[in-house]
Amino acid sequence: MVLAERPTLWIDNAALTAAGRAAQPEVLASQCRRERREADLALAQRSRWPGFSVGVAWGRVLERRDPAGRTLPPTSNGKDVYSVTLGVNVPLFRAKYDAGIREAAERAEAARAAHRATVNETQRAIRAATFRLEAIERQWDLLDRTLLPQAEQALLSTEAAYSTGGADVIDLLDGGRMLLDVRLSLARLHTDYFSTLADLERATGSAIPGEDP
Repeated sequence: MVLAERPTLWIDNAALTAAGRAAQPEVLASQCRRERREADLALAQRSRWPGFSVGVAWGRVLERRDPAGRTLPPTSNGKDVYSVTLGVNVPLFRAKYDAGIREAAERAEAARAAHRATVNETQRAIRAATFRLEAIERQWDLLDRTLLPQAEQALLSTEAAYSTGGADVIDLLDGGRMLLDVRLSLARLHTDYFSTLADLERATGSAIPGEDP
């Protein structure tokens, strides 16, 4: 049974948390919702103040060259017309605008709370995944570097003893079962490790960098 080699990762909770805030899709979506609600609130607050408008118009007037126009030319014959308009919008129903501001403020605060909750959940998921990875790595090292060589050596010794009559078939089966248990444990840790690594990458929204060689 050949297992994939365990990657050497660079695990830093602060850096991973920052990566999650910058790239995790759910965090980015909640941030966009918060910014949109805050923009709605700012717009609602501005709506209760008077508004001003300025308009400029230009009209082209052709010169009359017909006999009547030459005899009694109209005022400003052939001169273009310009006009400037000013407007003031005064909100009279303040209660209506105040209610809109309150509603926008409640929505903005709800969006902020949802964003904080999403960030906190992302941080919790990152901490849980990194803790799990570190625990798996310790178990993996113990099995791969200590228990597996011991089980292999024990089985070889039992086989040698069995061939000379120094061990019976039960001892041989026990040795094989012990080695199988260690290898199965390694296989389970292998699966758990890469599954947890996928959880961590999902929580950060990006691949986990490896350590520099």
